[in-house]
Amino acid sequence: MNKEIEAETLEVVNRQLDAYNKRDYESFASCYCSDIISFDLNTSEQILEMSGSNFFKHYSNKLQENPKIHCKVIERITCGNLVIDKELISNFQGANHDEVVIYQVEEQLISKMWFKR
Repeated sequence: MNKEIEAETLEVVNRQLDAYNKRDYESFASCYCSDIISFDLNTSEQILEMSGSNFFKHYSNKLQENPKIHCKVIERITCGNLVIDKELISNFQGANHDEVVIYQVEEQLISKMWFKR
């Protein structure tokens, strides 16, 4: 594995996580390519409301409407340009939940994500 690629991949994923937890939408959005594609790990289907411009609208609203939202990484695996996180999302609409997210980074931007909730 190329350690430089893994380091760059981790830097982008960590930067978006920090921005998410600060609810800094501009910094968060700057970590993603404009045509981000999100998939459901259960079905392998694209999540249309979380792809492309819909992704940015979704997260802009989510961060504005949930001022106490926080994401904590419970476990992490890195492999080349992929990061696999088990995350605990707290204070989202008054509840907590676990999810697994796979981030794919290309050209120092997150280009694809897979979610299992």
